[in-house]
Parts: sequence; structure tokens; C-alpha cells
Amino acid sequence: MIRPFAYSLLAALALAGCAPSSDEVAVPNDMPKFEGKPDPKLAGKWKAEGKDSNYDLREDGTFSHKGKVSYQGNVMENNFEGEWAVHNDLFLIKDPNGAVSDYTFEIDADTLTLTSVGSMKTKTVLKRS
Repeated sequence: MIRPFAYSLLAALALAGCAPSSDEVAVPNDMPKFEGKPDPKLAGKWKAEGKDSNYDLREDGTFSHKGKVSYQGNVMENNFEGEWAVHNDLFLIKDPNGAVSDYTFEIDADTLTLTSVGSMKTKTVLKRS
């Protein structure tokens, strides 16, 4: 089953939101390092195939997401900002709390396919809008 990129981001935001209420956020040892730089070929507006999720990957390495996700019969607004970069063959995102997610990626004309790294391979297909 293909899960939208937004689910991964929503999970990262939810987990990071459970941190203690101090100025420092606990970062797991196995979290990928956020490094690299934005790739101008990927900058632009993207829509998740078959989902109500829209991404604006800006050339300065920031992004915004606007969309809705369904969870246990409820529809929730899922709007947030963060940072993105490409490092070697990885597409990296960092949420406002510092949680980093990494994906392998393929670009073919106006289609960007992201596959999560790790044991659960989640694939998200984005179309340039």
C-alpha cells in the first residue's frame, strides 16, 4: 500500500512533539544527519498522486505542505513548514522540531518518486503542479 509522504511527516511531527518542554529537543542516535543542499531540478510545486497533499519545495531549501489526511475515520488538516536538501542519492526533510527523514528518490520529467529508507519502504509519487 502506498502511503503519502505526509504520513511520514505527520509521524515525525507527532514524535518530535512529545519532547520535554525545554529548549532542547532529544534527537535519536539513529536519526539521519541533515546535510546537503537543495537541488534546483526539484524545486517547485508538487502534488501527491491520488492524495490531497501539496508541497512547495523552494530553491532556498525551505518547503511548505498543505493537505488533509484521514486517520481512523477523521480528516485532519496537515499544514506545516520545514527544510529539504539532497545529499548524494538521498532526499532529506527536516521538520520544525529538528526531526529528519530520509528518502531515496527518482526524478522522471514531472514525476518525483520518494521511497523511505529503512525496513518499511513507503513510496510516494509526486507530480509537478
